[in-house]
Amino acid sequence: QSIAQAMPQGSQNEIRDALAHAEALYYGARFSESITLLTRVDDQLRTQPAARLQDRVNTKLRLALSYIGMNDTAKAKSLFIELYALDPDFVLDKTQYPPKVVSVATEARTEQTKIQCQAAQETARTYLETAKVTKLLDLLQTWKSKCSGLTTIESEAASAFYKNALADYGRNEFTKALSNFEATVA
Repeated sequence: QSIAQAMPQGSQNEIRDALAHAEALYYGARFSESITLLTRVDDQLRTQPAARLQDRVNTKLRLALSYIGMNDTAKAKSLFIELYALDPDFVLDKTQYPPKVVSVATEARTEQTKIQCQAAQETARTYLETAKVTKLLDLLQTWKSKCSGLTTIESEAASAFYKNALADYGRNEFTKALSNFEATVA
């Protein structure tokens, strides 16, 4: 209880102590108490700089585990989605957790990837419509392997760049034409 009351100050050690205490509560099957403490930690960390990313990820993980302990897989899944939004490269050690936890985390990762792909597609379309070639190419490079929906936008972009290149060439704007031909190839 004293750790929870000390949370508003939010020092590194207090947060780490609270996470350790919440873990002990979890392993003692005191899921509700763990959730209460972790919720306070999570609220405190929301106001902290991005440098506290690992603490935020650990808090989301511990909250998700506690909700699974309470058989609330829907809430656990939403917390895993938040975790993957914070750290898309987070890997849950499948040997350390039971199949139920791994399954919920896998579903959450899939859902978060869909959300990120949708956002990437919308951003790519905006870049295409506003002729932000470099940004579009960077986005395609980063997300194409993860988002099959970007293939359509990539084809549209190549076609648009090619048409622009031909028009630029016809106007004797050779530098712009070359840039658009290079974008077409890219």
